[in-house]
Amino acid sequence: MCNQVSSHFIKDFSNIQIELLMVNTTSKLQPLDQGILRSVKMPYKASLARKLMLYLDEGYDKEAIFKKLDTKIATDDIAREWR
Repeated sequence: MCNQVSSHFIKDFSNIQIELLMVNTTSKLQPLDQGILRSVKMPYKASLARKLMLYLDEGYDKEAIFKKLDTKIATDDIAREWR
């Protein structure tokens, strides 16, 4: 089963049947994921907000801030919050 996120690449296989879930059903079918994701997402968002406020206080404009925040930084921050 696969949800309908645009980033999911679905290839045709002769021996595998892919079933698409209806939109917004993943959290209903996998309720334990909600708690796990929430326990990581909330501290990550708070950390990101603190980081954004720090950059704004230092005088960076929005475009410069978003250039400073790349995927590597986001991944490191999420990993730190997971621990």
